Amino acid sequence: RPTGFEAVMRVRCTRGLRIANFYGNFFIRGTDLLALPNCHPDNSFAFDIVHDDAVLATNLVSVQAALLYTTSNGERRIRVHTMAIPVSQLASEVTNSV
Repeated sequence: RPTGFEAVMRVRCTRGLRIANFYGNFFIRGTDLLALPNCHPDNSFAFDIVHDDAVLATNLVSVQAALLYTTSNGERRIRVHTMAIPVSQLASEVTNSV
């Protein structure tokens, strides 16, 4: 199976939000930077997002994860995943969208 070596992952989110906790098999090198000795397509990572403001002033927030790794052939590659997530103040809208 394909494996990435010497990988680092950075997770960013919209201003007003922050990453509170990370979950998975890695080393934390900074508030938003993870070090992974190796990674493969079956790896999973999770994190908690919290907002510091009482009310978010936007109806859409963004979360981005960027993975920099080395292939078995020695190539350096970057994978970037970006999600735009709608925000609601009504719990019924959240449960109805699932």
